[in-house]
Amino acid sequence: MMIRYIASDCDAVSIIHDAQGYAKSPEDAVAAVLKAGMDVNCGSYLQQHTKAAVDQKKITIPEIDRALHNLFSVRMRLGLFNGDPTGQQFGNIGPDQVCSQENQMLALDAARDGIVLLKNSAGLLPLSEIQNHVPGCYRP
Repeated sequence: MMIRYIASDCDAVSIIHDAQGYAKSPEDAVAAVLKAGMDVNCGSYLQQHTKAAVDQKKITIPEIDRALHNLFSVRMRLGLFNGDPTGQQFGNIGPDQVCSQENQMLALDAARDGIVLLKNSAGLLPLSEIQNHVPGCYRP
């Protein structure tokens, strides 16, 4: 089985405590996401609160080791520790290539084409023009 890692959206871990109140403390938020299988977050919340979560016995060192194992296994497989990264296959790709107009249009097309109604067995569609509806966005 190929090892992969799971990353959060930017600031998603902080939102669990700071905005939503789902977690009672920052340490509870860190423990919840690591126990759920997240390996790395976009943002600094894990960096700021993981040690305190360990000190408070909300997470264990083996749980942190699992996340680090996943993250560094991928980085090693990508060759990020094999000397100068610019010598690697994709080492010279910069923001101008990743964020090009062509790639942005491709991403937009993929998002539009990826919207699929799997089943309308409850007859919810089409929506009534009379009732107020609250849109929802669901993703895996």
